[in-house]
Formats: sequence, structure tokens, C-alpha cells
Amino acid sequence: LIWVSCLKWRLFLRHEGRDAPLGYLMKLYLVGYFFNLFTPSFVGGDIARSVQLGKELKDQRSALVSTFLERFTG
Repeated sequence: LIWVSCLKWRLFLRHEGRDAPLGYLMKLYLVGYFFNLFTPSFVGGDIARSVQLGKELKDQRSALVSTFLERFTG
């Protein structure tokens, strides 16, 4: 399921005109799971994923939008 979620996340990134390797997105997804263990809600992992991706892309807006859409679409 992580793989499918990352494919979906990558599609949203491509729609924004950005791209990231699927392996990198899977790594960020697992980092998000780790952060969810220590934060009171599931939002902590999404924030961690978005911030790291934004640093990689040098575009925080696209990272935030794609992360939100991936989460929102389940």
C-alpha cells in the first residue's frame, strides 16, 4: 500500500510540474510513519514528509500541496 500511495503522491507532484524518484518518496513515507509514532496525531508525519520533500525540490508549496492531496484522497 505504501507503493500505491507513493505512486499517487508522485502523480500529484508531476501535475505540479515537479518530480521525485519513487524510492525517495517511499523513504519519506516511512519517515512519516516514524514521526506518527511520537506525535499525537497523524499530521506530524505529513508535516515531516512535506518539509523534507520541499527541501529536496526547493519548492515547499508543491511539496505541501502534493502531500495534502495524497493524504486527502486516502
